Amino acid sequence: FVMGLSAQTHNAFTKTNDGDNVIEIHSCHSSALIHKHQNRWAYIVLPSSEKGTDPFGYITDPNVPYDIQQAVQTGKYLTKREWMEGTKDGDYPIGPILAEDILSMPQSGDLILTSKFHFDFAKDYEWFVGNYRGGHGGIHRNQTVVPFIMSGWG
Repeated sequence: FVMGLSAQTHNAFTKTNDGDNVIEIHSCHSSALIHKHQNRWAYIVLPSSEKGTDPFGYITDPNVPYDIQQAVQTGKYLTKREWMEGTKDGDYPIGPILAEDILSMPQSGDLILTSKFHFDFAKDYEWFVGNYRGGHGGIHRNQTVVPFIMSGWG
C-alpha cells in the first residue's frame, strides 16, 4: 500500500508499531529508515533505493556537507545539533528529527503523505485563503526555515 502511494506522492512516512522508534520513509525512487536511540538519530538509506538517492536528498544535495552524506550512507547516529548544523542548508533541515517528532505525537496517525511541489491536496477546500498546498506542518525548508524579525526596544 505504502509503496503504491509513494509512487504517486513526494514522500510517505510510516511508523512501525514494534515499540521502537523506527520510521520508514518512501519516495518514488528511494526508501530509508529513521531510528532514534538515546537522543541520537540514524537515517539509513535502504538497499532497494536507486543508487545515489534518498528520500530527503541528502546524498546528492550540494548544500549538505560530506560528513552528513557519509553518515546517511553508513547509518551513523547523530545528535539533534549535528543534524541541524549539517542539514540547515539542505532541502530538509533536520528532516529525520522532524519526521520522528511528528509521528511520535499522540495525535499523529501511523501514515503521513506529502505532495509534490505545486500539488495541493486541499485546493478545493481553501477557496477563501488561496492555494497553500496543504497549509502547514511540512518538513521541507520552504515551511521550516522562516525569517526572524524583532521589533521594539532592545
